Amino acid sequence: MIGEGHLDIGRRVSRREIEAQRSHTKNFQEGSRGALHRVRDQDRLDGASNFVVWKAGILSVLDRNRVKHFALRTIPIPVDPIDNNKYEDAMARAKSIILDGVKDHIVPHIVEKNTTQEMWEALTKLYQQTSVQRKMLLEN
Repeated sequence: MIGEGHLDIGRRVSRREIEAQRSHTKNFQEGSRGALHRVRDQDRLDGASNFVVWKAGILSVLDRNRVKHFALRTIPIPVDPIDNNKYEDAMARAKSIILDGVKDHIVPHIVEKNTTQEMWEALTKLYQQTSVQRKMLLEN
């Protein structure tokens, strides 16, 4: 007998069970308003020690949510009200992803920034090591 939470590899799975699992997985990944940005605590930015890995991961999440460009460049605010609403929603989603991806002690450094790009630049200046810093680390 297999306990709850264990897979019975030899058991045939019905189409309904497969669809239910897919739906559950999709709902977990999407979270609120369709954003794929559930970040585990150990994956959150903690400082310079995990910035390179965090940066790659968070860029991937921003990309999946189609808002990566908000972090990497200045996006002009649209004049059209409908386009402006889409812009504001996307900007808020991008900012939320970044805020959700950092530990609490980092939030004060970025929470007052007006745009996702300003948040990104602040984090990069704080935690991305320069070539000189990397060389010094390697020499020690």
